[in-house]
Amino acid sequence: MLSLSFLSRPLLLLLLSSWPVRAQEPAAATPTDAPDCPEACACAPGGQANCSGRALPAVPAGLSRRVRALQLDHNRVRALPPGAFVGAGALLRLDLRENGLRWVHARAFWGLGALQQLDLSANQLEALAPGTFASLRVLRALSLADNRLACLEPATLGALPLLRALSLQDNELSALKPGLLAGLPALNALRLRGNPWVCGCALRPLCAWLPRARPCLRTRRARLPPPKPERAAAALASALYPLPSSTLPTRVNK
Repeated sequence: MLSLSFLSRPLLLLLLSSWPVRAQEPAAATPTDAPDCPEACACAPGGQANCSGRALPAVPAGLSRRVRALQLDHNRVRALPPGAFVGAGALLRLDLRENGLRWVHARAFWGLGALQQLDLSANQLEALAPGTFASLRVLRALSLADNRLACLEPATLGALPLLRALSLQDNELSALKPGLLAGLPALNALRLRGNPWVCGCALRPLCAWLPRARPCLRTRRARLPPPKPERAAAALASALYPLPSSTLPTRVNK
């Protein structure tokens, strides 16, 4: 075997220097409670991702299970495709106000089984597909206020057993479909003002529901008017004031 002592010094240096030497870099310290932040957003410990007012045309990529609250309001998200929030399965609160949103695929919210609060207010929604909210089984607050909804099918909401607050104000609704509220047994806050209600038989499902909900609904006055069709429009206009001026509560139950 050839000994290194027989090699000249320059050759020995050449042989040794031909092997790459890589220094081990220390791993960067990452806060354990900070979300993996999309490039266009600002994130904070506790799972808060602020993507508000950044002229985003779509839901940002790179969402992770560390994100608990996502603010996407005041952007330009015009449509939500299937699986729009893939990767964000631990999301609790989603704010999509004022995006000019026109279209939501029936599977846009799939994978958000932990979502508790959803704000879709102040958009341009004219219709929602059946099953849009079917996967949101623990949803507690939903705002569809200030859109262009003229009709809301019962299958759109489906069964939401924990939903407590529903805002439908400032739309184009003239009546509520029979069975729309049947799958919402926990509902105790309903806001309906600012719609062109037509006083007639089409309001009977709502009039039938009001007496059952009377002990739970928060109202402006101590009592609700008798649930007669001829007084239903007045009841809707003056009695139901359950939600505050802000669309949804800001507290997230972890």
